[in-house]
Amino acid sequence: MILVEGLFDYAALWQAGFHNVTCSMGNHLSVHQYRQLCDSPRTVYLAFDADTNGSGQKAAQSLPAGSEGKA
Repeated sequence: MILVEGLFDYAALWQAGFHNVTCSMGNHLSVHQYRQLCDSPRTVYLAFDADTNGSGQKAAQSLPAGSEGKA
C-alpha cells in the first residue's frame, strides 16, 4: 500500500500502474487512521511531498514506528 498526500499524487501513481494507492487528503493523517491502514498484514509506504515547510515529514514523524502501526 502506498499512502500519498493528495489526489494529484494518487492519480499520477494510478496512471503509472500503481493501483494499490490511497491518499490522506493532505498531511493531516491521525494515528487512528494510520492504525486502520496497518490493521492487516501489509506494508504501508508513506510518500509525502518534500515541501519547503516540512509538513509532510512532520506528519510522517508523528506516526507510530513499526509496520503494525502500534506505538
